[in-house]
Amino acid sequence: GYASPQMGDSLVVHGTVSQYNGLTQLQPDSIYVVNQSNALPTPALVTALDESTESELIQLIGFSLVDPTQWPSTAITFSGANVDITDGSDTLQIRIAYSTDIDGTPAPTGTFDITGIGSQYDSSSPYTEGYQLFPRMLTDIFEYPYIPTYTIGQVDGIDADGVPDSLNVYCKVEGIVMGVDMQGSATAVSFTVHDGTDGLGTYSSVATAASYNVTEGDEVRIIGSIGHFNGLLQMYLDSVVVLSTGNSLQSPTVITSLGENTESELIKFENATMVDPTQWGSGSSGYSIDITNGTDTIVMRIDADVDLYGTTAPTGAFDVVGIGGQYDWSAPYDEGYQLLPRYIADITPAAAVWIPEIVVSEIMAGSNSTGYNADWFEIYNYGDTVVNIGGFSWDDESDISGTSVFPSVTIAPGEAIVVLDDVSTNKDAFLAEWKLYPGSVTIVANDELTGSFPSLSQNGDGVYLYDASGAALTNSLYAAATAGYSVEFDTTGAFTGDAVDGTNGAYTSLEGDVGSPGNLTPNSNVNEQSIVRNIYPNPTTGMFTVELGVEIEYTVQIVNMMGETIAAEQGVGNAVRMNLNAAAGTYLVKVVTDRGTQTLRVVLQ
Repeated sequence: GYASPQMGDSLVVHGTVSQYNGLTQLQPDSIYVVNQSNALPTPALVTALDESTESELIQLIGFSLVDPTQWPSTAITFSGANVDITDGSDTLQIRIAYSTDIDGTPAPTGTFDITGIGSQYDSSSPYTEGYQLFPRMLTDIFEYPYIPTYTIGQVDGIDADGVPDSLNVYCKVEGIVMGVDMQGSATAVSFTVHDGTDGLGTYSSVATAASYNVTEGDEVRIIGSIGHFNGLLQMYLDSVVVLSTGNSLQSPTVITSLGENTESELIKFENATMVDPTQWGSGSSGYSIDITNGTDTIVMRIDADVDLYGTTAPTGAFDVVGIGGQYDWSAPYDEGYQLLPRYIADITPAAAVWIPEIVVSEIMAGSNSTGYNADWFEIYNYGDTVVNIGGFSWDDESDISGTSVFPSVTIAPGEAIVVLDDVSTNKDAFLAEWKLYPGSVTIVANDELTGSFPSLSQNGDGVYLYDASGAALTNSLYAAATAGYSVEFDTTGAFTGDAVDGTNGAYTSLEGDVGSPGNLTPNSNVNEQSIVRNIYPNPTTGMFTVELGVEIEYTVQIVNMMGETIAAEQGVGNAVRMNLNAAAGTYLVKVVTDRGTQTLRVVLQ
């Protein structure tokens, strides 16, 4: 009879098909040896045990013991031992038979691959459980060498040339998958992981890793060596094990530039437009587009493996989220940084951009004053929000942003300030000529501007305002200006004509010019068309009176420049006594009545 079975024997077996505890088997009547020493089939890589693995030569990758005490570290004299193993996601069972050389050996202490024969032991019908793997010999268990586990931050450093200082370090890393498979191949995979602090790119053409179905939100344990591809630090994977699914990603970080600090991070670039829209759609493996927010320009890369590729280009301003990348093919690897959106939903219309409601409402381009004839113009806040023009700039009809940059100056709702082509020491002299109290109107003098004060011509000119990014806000243009008269504009910047004494608050200065710098009534601190008659004393040392035009129900608030309410009074009358108990500085006095709301300034000494 056939008494000594050997692996590699080719047999002819006659018998009856039966089953034993769910395992299909043949009860032989006769066995004939055809030949011997035949090559065995390559084990099939599996991740689960079921009917399809019964009596097949199979292999499990990247497993470890659930409970080392189950391992038969002493020799078994009969039957065998069941041992639970896990890859971090699934738990399976192996059976160590007493007839092998495995029992009596030390238990594996780390991660291992295991090869064996699929089997089943289910003692009751239906026979749909109890699937096992039987290793045949000790060499069927390949125990990995010790592999250290690192955080991404421990392995993502670079040297002066941009080369990883952990180059070729073999290790484990755990993190959350971000994005999609950027390889687009059945035999390779590429994705990004993030451990909550740092991100890392990956690539693999190893079959066991490349078979991973990239799913954003998966928590994975990856094993491989640290390297880089054209400057992008990444791990070359040998193993990917899913630990959990459906995890949340961190929120994208808003950026205005790209660098090493944005590699493999989820980032966001706001209010973008394409520098050259023809760059969209011009590449077989993807295309790179220069995008700008008006001040900063970065490269956005649309990879051919994302669903954005081949779609219609966005129009207008948009926000874009993506993963920071790099493609620099020569050392030092310090260029070629990119933002790679993951899918269509990463590009959205830009959030509404707040536009300050300010206008150049008046321009004096040709004073007739014999003693004081500097050019000036007025900026009026016609909105309901305090506007700080720090970093804003202006120019004449040359229309070049950044020509003359403002310091930090706030304009309250309903307030108008004056920009003056003279030095700061002459501010009070200018106000005196216009019959206004010292300090009653905010003036920005030419020596407080960064850059020049462009000359304003009587023969046609204008003032253009720009925000801190250089974007145009508004402009007020005129074809000609009459000497001694300011020219006026509405809130759209449209020219309405020369100033007329007695109209729209205009009046005649001590030297005969006609205008209304700062929109205050002469010899008072109140608005030209105001529900407040006067505020006095102003400046104040603490106590001051708000004089109303009529007896009326009122609410008066004192607000600092951060928008915080310092004091408030409510009542009915034609005068309100206020106590400003705060640090010295400029404050806003907001008066609310059924005739409207007015905001004025008071200076605390």
